[in-house]
Amino acid sequence: IGGSIATVFGEIPLWLFAVLACVSALITMALGRIFKSRREISSAIVKIRFGEKASEVECLVDSGNLLRDPISGTPVIFLSENTLKIIPAELLSAIKNGGTTYDIGLMRRIRFLPTSAIGGTGMTVCVMPDECLVGGEERKALVAIDFQKTDFGGYGGLVPRSLI
Repeated sequence: IGGSIATVFGEIPLWLFAVLACVSALITMALGRIFKSRREISSAIVKIRFGEKASEVECLVDSGNLLRDPISGTPVIFLSENTLKIIPAELLSAIKNGGTTYDIGLMRRIRFLPTSAIGGTGMTVCVMPDECLVGGEERKALVAIDFQKTDFGGYGGLVPRSLI
């Protein structure tokens, strides 16, 4: 014990220790304010484009939306059913049929993701949009359409916090 006490009190003067402690506290407070402002974002404008059709949707930022493509790690944005007008009819038909289509070009855009939630496990059909902008910045994301008419807290969908 005597050696450890001598190391703590013998290596640096007490005044230097006090100065370093104050500087560390100030840095911690500054970084806390920076990250707090980022964490407080509760919604984001998401622009999704399929071909010539595009739509802007205000989405709820959800830290609990952890669904990702297990191979590429691409996060998933959930959108309400009212955004269906931007999805090409052939692709929408394939989504509604559980991803079934004979068109190889469409199959390249469809992803099947295993899901696990409170309600149990299942499979979610997602599609890769031509363009995805979250808060004005281009992001790589998959889009899943909610056909169960979920409220999303009054927003048009859910965007994972990892895309903000």
